Amino acid sequence: MKIRGILFDLDGTLIDTIDLIIQAFEHSFAVCLNKKMPRAELVKYFGLPLRSAMENYVDKNQVETLCAVYREFNLKYHDELIKPFPGVKETLSVLQQRGIKMAVVTSKKVPMAKR
Repeated sequence: MKIRGILFDLDGTLIDTIDLIIQAFEHSFAVCLNKKMPRAELVKYFGLPLRSAMENYVDKNQVETLCAVYREFNLKYHDELIKPFPGVKETLSVLQQRGIKMAVVTSKKVPMAKR
């Protein structure tokens, strides 16, 4: 079977966003709840949409505030804290040269995904 196209997830597949996500969660809990969360607790809900992840930690009436603080931090530090995984650029170049169609899927909002 010939591969004609590949869908890539953005966060955690093409780009390493672990530091950004951890720091954004830590900042959010410190600012909103005056609470330090252990890293093991923070990574339990990685991969879920932000709102769904936050609902595991706080009452529904606190979710919006927690998400807003998270997004503010994420927006401010996004570009300095993310990096491509080693070999990603080279791999994508090879796939392109072989004529394989590629697309990126993500739960990020479009402006952040494009950055």
